[in-house]
Amino acid sequence: LGFCFTAHTIWGRRLFGFDTFWGTIIATLMMINGNVDLERMSNDDGVWTVIFVVLFFFIFSFFLMNAFTAIMIESMYKVFMSSGNDPKDQNVYWNRDRWMRWMCPQLCMNLAKACRGRN
Repeated sequence: LGFCFTAHTIWGRRLFGFDTFWGTIIATLMMINGNVDLERMSNDDGVWTVIFVVLFFFIFSFFLMNAFTAIMIESMYKVFMSSGNDPKDQNVYWNRDRWMRWMCPQLCMNLAKACRGRN
Protein backbone atom coordinates (compact mmCIF):
# COMPACT_ATOMS: atom_id res chain seq x y z
CA LEU A 1 0.00 0.00 0.00
CA GLY A 2 2.94 2.32 0.53
CA PHE A 3 3.78 2.19 -3.15
CA CYS A 4 0.15 2.90 -4.01
CA PHE A 5 0.05 5.97 -1.75
CA THR A 6 3.33 7.20 -3.22
CA ALA A 7 2.22 6.69 -6.82
CA HIS A 8 -1.10 8.38 -6.13
CA THR A 9 0.74 11.33 -4.58
CA ILE A 10 3.21 11.67 -7.46
CA TRP A 11 0.96 11.13 -10.49
CA GLY A 12 -2.58 11.32 -9.07
CA ARG A 13 -3.39 14.86 -10.21
CA ARG A 14 -2.04 14.61 -13.72
CA LEU A 15 -2.20 11.03 -15.06
CA PHE A 16 -5.26 8.97 -15.85
CA GLY A 17 -5.21 5.69 -13.95
CA PHE A 18 -3.60 7.30 -10.92
CA ASP A 19 -6.40 9.83 -10.35
CA THR A 20 -8.26 7.68 -7.80
CA PHE A 21 -6.75 5.52 -5.10
CA TRP A 22 -8.40 2.35 -6.45
CA GLY A 23 -7.15 3.20 -9.93
CA THR A 24 -3.66 3.61 -8.47
CA ILE A 25 -3.90 0.18 -6.83
CA ILE A 26 -4.86 -1.35 -10.19
CA ALA A 27 -2.10 0.54 -12.01
CA THR A 28 0.44 -0.63 -9.42
CA LEU A 29 -0.70 -4.22 -9.81
CA MET A 30 -0.39 -3.81 -13.57
CA MET A 31 3.23 -2.74 -13.02
CA ILE A 32 3.95 -6.20 -11.65
CA ASN A 33 3.01 -7.66 -15.05
CA GLY A 34 5.04 -5.00 -16.86
CA ASN A 35 1.98 -3.22 -18.24
CA VAL A 36 3.07 0.30 -17.47
CA ASP A 37 3.56 3.35 -19.64
CA LEU A 38 6.89 4.58 -18.31
CA GLU A 39 7.17 7.24 -20.99
CA ARG A 40 3.95 8.89 -19.87
CA MET A 41 5.02 8.67 -16.23
CA SER A 42 8.52 10.02 -16.90
CA ASN A 43 7.18 12.90 -18.99
CA ASP A 44 5.20 13.98 -15.96
CA ASP A 45 7.95 13.57 -13.35
CA GLY A 46 11.14 11.89 -14.55
CA VAL A 47 13.14 11.82 -11.33
CA TRP A 48 10.37 10.30 -9.22
CA THR A 49 9.55 7.82 -11.96
CA VAL A 50 13.10 6.42 -11.93
CA ILE A 51 13.22 6.30 -8.13
CA PHE A 52 9.76 4.72 -7.84
CA VAL A 53 10.22 2.10 -10.54
CA VAL A 54 13.68 1.00 -9.37
CA LEU A 55 12.58 0.72 -5.74
CA PHE A 56 9.32 -0.97 -6.68
CA PHE A 57 10.91 -3.67 -8.81
CA PHE A 58 13.82 -4.34 -6.44
CA ILE A 59 11.70 -4.50 -3.31
CA PHE A 60 8.89 -6.43 -4.94
CA SER A 61 11.28 -8.89 -6.60
CA PHE A 62 13.06 -9.36 -3.27
CA PHE A 63 9.71 -10.01 -1.55
CA LEU A 64 8.64 -12.56 -4.17
CA MET A 65 12.01 -14.32 -4.07
CA ASN A 66 11.88 -14.54 -0.28
CA ALA A 67 8.32 -15.84 -0.37
CA PHE A 68 9.27 -18.47 -2.96
CA THR A 69 12.33 -19.51 -0.94
CA ALA A 70 10.31 -19.77 2.27
CA ILE A 71 7.70 -21.96 0.56
CA MET A 72 10.39 -24.24 -0.88
CA ILE A 73 12.22 -24.60 2.45
CA GLU A 74 8.98 -25.31 4.29
CA SER A 75 8.03 -27.93 1.70
CA MET A 76 11.45 -29.58 1.89
CA TYR A 77 11.26 -29.60 5.68
CA LYS A 78 7.83 -31.27 5.62
CA VAL A 79 8.99 -33.90 3.14
CA PHE A 80 12.11 -34.71 5.15
CA MET A 81 10.15 -34.93 8.39
CA SER A 82 7.30 -37.00 6.96
CA SER A 83 9.58 -39.46 5.15
CA GLY A 84 11.52 -40.27 8.29
CA ASN A 85 14.97 -39.12 7.16
CA ASP A 86 17.67 -39.12 9.78
CA PRO A 87 19.65 -35.84 9.68
CA LYS A 88 22.81 -37.78 10.62
CA ASP A 89 22.49 -39.94 7.49
CA GLN A 90 25.41 -39.26 5.15
CA ASN A 91 23.27 -39.74 2.03
CA VAL A 92 21.42 -36.50 2.81
CA TYR A 93 24.57 -34.39 2.48
CA TRP A 94 26.09 -34.16 -0.96
CA ASN A 95 29.78 -34.08 -1.72
CA ARG A 96 31.41 -32.29 -4.64
CA ASP A 97 31.04 -35.20 -7.08
CA ARG A 98 27.36 -35.61 -6.32
CA TRP A 99 26.74 -31.89 -6.93
CA MET A 100 28.66 -32.03 -10.19
CA ARG A 101 26.62 -35.04 -11.39
CA TRP A 102 23.44 -33.14 -10.58
CA MET A 103 24.49 -29.86 -12.26
CA CYS A 104 26.31 -31.13 -15.35
CA PRO A 105 25.23 -33.49 -18.08
CA GLN A 106 27.05 -36.80 -18.35
CA LEU A 107 29.12 -35.55 -21.30
CA CYS A 108 30.57 -32.71 -19.18
CA MET A 109 31.31 -35.12 -16.35
CA ASN A 110 33.16 -37.48 -18.71
CA LEU A 111 35.22 -34.58 -20.08
CA ALA A 112 36.08 -33.38 -16.57
CA LYS A 113 37.15 -36.87 -15.50
CA ALA A 114 39.25 -37.27 -18.64
CA CYS A 115 40.98 -33.93 -18.01
CA ARG A 116 41.67 -34.80 -14.38
CA GLY A 117 43.01 -38.20 -15.39
CA ARG A 118 45.59 -36.68 -17.74
CA ASN A 119 47.04 -34.26 -15.18
